[in-house]
Amino acid sequence: MEDLLQKGVVQPSKFPYMSPEFLLPKSIGGYRMVVDYCKVDQICFDSYPLPKLVQAFQHFSGTAMFSVMDLNSAYFQIPLTPQSRRITAFCTPFGLYEFMGSSIDCQGLSHVVDNLFANLKGKYVFNYLDDLVVYLASISEHQEHLREVLGTLQSVGFTLNEEKIVLGTSEIKYLGH
Repeated sequence: MEDLLQKGVVQPSKFPYMSPEFLLPKSIGGYRMVVDYCKVDQICFDSYPLPKLVQAFQHFSGTAMFSVMDLNSAYFQIPLTPQSRRITAFCTPFGLYEFMGSSIDCQGLSHVVDNLFANLKGKYVFNYLDDLVVYLASISEHQEHLREVLGTLQSVGFTLNEEKIVLGTSEIKYLGH
């Protein structure tokens, strides 16, 4: 919690309601904090559809080059209005906190990223939540499209997890496939 406070991701909360928090192990080591917003989702839920993985594989057919990127702590990079922050309140053994920036649900994150790449999605960008793939049948155009995607991310202030970036490869492992 001290790290999240120092990074400005959370702040102490005085909201009279809260959601439970727990830790899950990450595949790359360490732990990921998860907040169970099931009760919040019953009240305010973004019904935006998540993409189906079969769509990804349909788009990737015939692709010669892939680049894979993972947004760095994507849920924390989406700013919340001050009045929205309070509904993110969660309880820890160290006190009650609320997020400064967050997308409470997967649908909210997908909605933001889809809007960001609306003109590129289905042409040479596919995203599933915070995982982005730039794909193209033509190797010569790949760098140009990659620059466009990176420029778009930079223009809105999204950062990438450097450990998970794979650039210009002919084969990828994507979402367990």
